[in-house]
Amino acid sequence: MTVPWYSAFFLAFGVGLLAFCLPVPIREIGRGFYKMMAGWALAFAAFAVLTGPRGATAPGITGFVFLGAAAFVNGLLWAGAERAATWLAIPATLAGLAGLAASVRYPSHGLPAEPWVAGASLVASVAMLGSVLDTMVLGHWYLVKKGMSFDYLNRMNLLFAGAVVLRAAVLLAEAVFLTQVFRAATQDQMLFFLRLAVGVVAPGALAWMTWRCIRLKSNQSATGILYVACVFVLIGEMVATWSLHSL
Repeated sequence: MTVPWYSAFFLAFGVGLLAFCLPVPIREIGRGFYKMMAGWALAFAAFAVLTGPRGATAPGITGFVFLGAAAFVNGLLWAGAERAATWLAIPATLAGLAGLAASVRYPSHGLPAEPWVAGASLVASVAMLGSVLDTMVLGHWYLVKKGMSFDYLNRMNLLFAGAVVLRAAVLLAEAVFLTQVFRAATQDQMLFFLRLAVGVVAPGALAWMTWRCIRLKSNQSATGILYVACVFVLIGEMVATWSLHSL
């Protein structure tokens, strides 16, 4: 990677938080949910810029673009322009993804599989971090927004489950293409345990348990399970991003 691993982690977190607001319509959930998640996204974008590379580099420029777009989204939300904010969140998310793509080191001759697998790992981090935290906060929102359909919580949980499947697929691709990372993981049993059990198996089981609670319309139980899922995902994704630091 061309940036510090923690800078890429912050950027992935910010992009995910902003992107996974969008599956829940703002007219249904209200502006408060969007303001909270977009505000956190802006904070993580600022952390990514502060810890990232300086100067006119591709990761630095794209990081600043995402920071500016996230700030603009927050400004529109606070000004009451909800529709404009949700539309702007889409190009802002794309700018953040471009920043993550720029953080991957590409060879000067040809494009072998390794850079694409590394990029896919960062996209999986976006999906895992954004979906689990946004879903957990959404579960709380049912205490604020009475009578809201449980379809939205179920939709977000399905996205979280899909993110777990994506992370599992990327981990398999790393075993095939990123031989140096996988070799280190198999030599260090603790790292391998964190990547597989904590980063994939546990979140997958918790997503299933959350789905069971949603079927019973028990958002408080679902939210409690998602709290635990957040812890596992944070640990798993920090280790996953750190493991790419030599690329």
